[in-house]
Amino acid sequence: MTKFLHIGDIHAGKTLHNKSRNDDAEYAISQVIDFVKKEPVDFILMAGDIFDQYNPDTEATKIIFDFMVRELNDLKIPVVMITGNHDGHSFFEGYKTLAKYANMHLFVKPSPDDFVITIKDTNIICVPYISPKFIVRLWEDNSSAEYANKVENFINALISKAPRNTFNILLSHMMVKSAKPTKSEREASIGEYYAINLDNINNLKNLDYVALGHVHRYQKIPTTTDAYYTGSCFQIDFNEEGQEKYFNFVVLEKHSTNKVEKIKLDTKNQLKTIKVDAKSLNIEDIENVKGYVRVIIDDTIENTRLLESRLTSEHIASKILEIRRNVFEKPDIQVDINKIRNNLVDFYEEYYKAKYREDLPEDLKKAFVELQYKVEHIEE
Repeated sequence: MTKFLHIGDIHAGKTLHNKSRNDDAEYAISQVIDFVKKEPVDFILMAGDIFDQYNPDTEATKIIFDFMVRELNDLKIPVVMITGNHDGHSFFEGYKTLAKYANMHLFVKPSPDDFVITIKDTNIICVPYISPKFIVRLWEDNSSAEYANKVENFINALISKAPRNTFNILLSHMMVKSAKPTKSEREASIGEYYAINLDNINNLKNLDYVALGHVHRYQKIPTTTDAYYTGSCFQIDFNEEGQEKYFNFVVLEKHSTNKVEKIKLDTKNQLKTIKVDAKSLNIEDIENVKGYVRVIIDDTIENTRLLESRLTSEHIASKILEIRRNVFEKPDIQVDINKIRNNLVDFYEEYYKAKYREDLPEDLKKAFVELQYKVEHIEE
């Protein structure tokens, strides 16, 4: 029997509208550590995007390589970690040798040679994120096959090449076909071009579990074996508003059905969008949010300016990460070209009223008239 945790994207060092989210990442990790203190495991799998940037800040680095590694090393729990598309290869290479002394096994770049780690009776096949240019150098495939097909062939070959053990796991950071992203992932890396079809990896049936990273929504992928995304460890941005976060506690036993338990993570800072206008604004609604707020103002230009001024001066300003003006629908204005030529100011007044739902302010009208006069009297 083997017991382990599967943790998804941590994104230590993430900032949202200049607000550091390191406290959210540390809070999530502390819950993982508390869990393994009560429920011992044989190892922990971390499925990439450990950091949010190629060169993370000092605080983020301490969260991963000081706080987390120190705690888990004291518990004598090995950590197997791969890089994701947000992680910098050069940065991780600097820690690779030192990490081994802390019982942490880093797989920084995809490799056809160095890709298996054995812990007790379990082999873990490690496939960090593979960029399109990397697969060309990594895998001698001169065919006209698309990126996804080449990655499928590469992973299939790795599974075939890897020695067999009592239990066999694939740990990979990639976009899988049929996965449901949250839109907080980098858009360029989750399109159809990148989508791997697990059913095309024939040797997947020889595995006991597939631990995936990259997509931020918790989900099971239908295929020949248990394959899961556990998602991000906290709400990364407002695209993940309202989402609950998890990690997996997995127990594998020979000749027995896998036990995959979804463990909920408490969220330190919830993200919430609140729509307001001059009549509906209630400061208590913002005060009561356990976390951060995005305010969308749906009102006239004049009222919007007043609301923005109030929101940025109130004591709740530190909770508001973004104030957005709602975009009104483009007004359906019938254009009379003769009217425009004869009286441009009248036309502009009608346009302004249709678009902003209020009369054209006198100061703006005066400025427009002056500009029109200057344009009409430019010397040829």
